[in-house]
Amino acid sequence: VVADHVRALVFTVADGGRPGNEGRGYVLRRILRRAARHGRQLGFREPFLWRCVDVVIDSMGDHFNEIVQAADHVRRVIRTEEERFNETLDRGLQRFADFADDAEARGDGQVTGEQAFMLHDTFGFPLDLTEVMAEEAGLTVDADGFQRKMKEQRDRGRAAGKFRAADRGGEWNWIGGEPGADRDAVTFVGYDALEATAKIVGLRLLGDCEFEVSIDPTPFYAEAGGQVGDRGSIEGGRVVLEVLDTQPGAGGPVSRVRLIEGDLDSPELAAAEVVARVDANKRTATMRNHTATHLVHAALLRHLGEHATQAGSFVNEEKLRFDFHHDHALGREMLERIEAEVNEHVLADERVQRHVDVPLAEAREMGAIAMFGEKYGDFVRVIEVSGYSTEFCGGTHCEHTGQIGMVRITGESAVGAGIRRIEGVTGGGAVALAQEEHRLVRDLAEALSARPEEIGERVDHLQEELRTLRVELEQARRAEAGNQVSGLIASAAQISDVRLVASLVEVADRKSLMN
Repeated sequence: VVADHVRALVFTVADGGRPGNEGRGYVLRRILRRAARHGRQLGFREPFLWRCVDVVIDSMGDHFNEIVQAADHVRRVIRTEEERFNETLDRGLQRFADFADDAEARGDGQVTGEQAFMLHDTFGFPLDLTEVMAEEAGLTVDADGFQRKMKEQRDRGRAAGKFRAADRGGEWNWIGGEPGADRDAVTFVGYDALEATAKIVGLRLLGDCEFEVSIDPTPFYAEAGGQVGDRGSIEGGRVVLEVLDTQPGAGGPVSRVRLIEGDLDSPELAAAEVVARVDANKRTATMRNHTATHLVHAALLRHLGEHATQAGSFVNEEKLRFDFHHDHALGREMLERIEAEVNEHVLADERVQRHVDVPLAEAREMGAIAMFGEKYGDFVRVIEVSGYSTEFCGGTHCEHTGQIGMVRITGESAVGAGIRRIEGVTGGGAVALAQEEHRLVRDLAEALSARPEEIGERVDHLQEELRTLRVELEQARRAEAGNQVSGLIASAAQISDVRLVASLVEVADRKSLMN
């Protein structure tokens, strides 16, 4: 069982899979944890599955070179996941033994759904692992009860979320029929135009002068793929609407709007044409950040390896955020290399090509990168940057990389096991950051009475001076402590055969007191 499970893990992780809590990632997690539990039965107390990776590579690497290239990455992923499970494995096995004793004492021979859920929720035991353990012990598991507990947990999570579909106001009022029933879906024209003449085909009240509207056609991009939805305005039919956000909805993009002027109950509105305008500044800034994430992704793959695939992203008009698979911090030098390479492609002003309605197989032949676990239709949209970056993407992008202006990486951090995050700014945000850093350097230079290029040398000198003063201070404190001790000993009281010193002493810190 261990050998078979390790083989499955090696090939899947090398192909971009990662253990997780949902979907395909959860399948991997279950495979690994079942193998780890079998290892515990064989007497292994420390993580061992990652050591088996070399056996798989030795056996099959000649024919499957991808597992050889990804060997280090596969070892890290498996070891990290195994270490996490090992932290709770012994306690979980003990709790299962307690539950088994309970089942025998009750006489029903069943691990309850609540107990199985606790093993899952607290100790990370997938249901099928609990079922295997129960079968070995001659018991059964109340799987229906387990699923009920899981549903209750999901319902609580949804209820705690900041947004629920049920909270989005009243019923839709469709003009000409609901999308997908009496008429076609809304047409999105926002790839090629920031303004469109359209008709309002559906609306509903959210409250406080806020509505959701569906217009056809629409230039407003609905939030998807990590890119935020468009803002802008809709005017016509004696109404003026401010578009606050756009989200996927009934039949296409749905815009949340605030009524600025007019009356949405006007009978003229159903027949009126409106002009929809996207906030061009916001869209342009968002496109800069989105195109920049593609360049960052390509640079990560080149410098870190093929395992550094996308784990998520977020782009708006202010910043970019890119999550990727990697097991340790990149370090300043690596971040500088990545930033420099990305900006080389920005300065080269390379063309950003949009390939539309590409057959899925053809897109893969182009080398387009897809997110592991994502589902794609028969035809896809591919964004290509001069052979440097080729990705599946439905978002909006610059025409040329030069429109990004400049990319500045502002931070890199961990967001989960085996997942790192890069944050950055482009365009105006990058310029503002450069100006702020220039002001900081200028202020430091003035405070240190040095030229900007001398700041490092001046700071080193001050640090050395500070270290010398600290040594001198410590020596002075020791001398003072010694003087106090002499006086204290001289004033000691004789009590029976013991000389006792009792006094309040004033000291600067704990170390002085110990001296």
